[in-house]
Amino acid sequence: MPGQSGNQDIRKFFDAIIIETKKIGLAKAELEGLTAAIDEAGGIGAVRISEKVSGGGARRELGDLLIRKDEAAQRVKRQERKVEGMKRDASRLIDTLGDPLQRSIMRQRYIFLWTWDRIAELTGYSASYCMHAKTEAVEILNETFPDIAAAEGWDSSWADTWGAEGWGPEGETDNMHEE
Repeated sequence: MPGQSGNQDIRKFFDAIIIETKKIGLAKAELEGLTAAIDEAGGIGAVRISEKVSGGGARRELGDLLIRKDEAAQRVKRQERKVEGMKRDASRLIDTLGDPLQRSIMRQRYIFLWTWDRIAELTGYSASYCMHAKTEAVEILNETFPDIAAAEGWDSSWADTWGAEGWGPEGETDNMHEE
């Protein structure tokens, strides 16, 4: 099948959306754990403003927890922005598919993150047929966007040129997605 190795990269991009979304949950769990640890240490009110947080004991531990909590919150925000960007890029790719069923299946799986069983129930097709339609859609995207398919993994650098000559189907630009 032509472009099979590239097909794997396009598939990996879509699969990465699911993986990166799960990382948001892990980062949020870390943040919640740090918040609970701060609460157990007496919260921010446990340290008077006149006290130095760099001192020993509980004050130092609380200061470290506050720093770690802030870093965790930043990681959550960065991960959410990354996933939003990936979904935006995926949506643009999905929009180029000619088959409405393929568009619907790809959007339900990778934008809404629905299970194959839920997609099957909604579309009225079997889960295996939906997976087959997804595979066909990925092959079409691979053929339509060979430069993206040849990229090593997802890195939003190709998205910066979206709509540039040769990046839309048959050289079309992305006027529908102007922000």
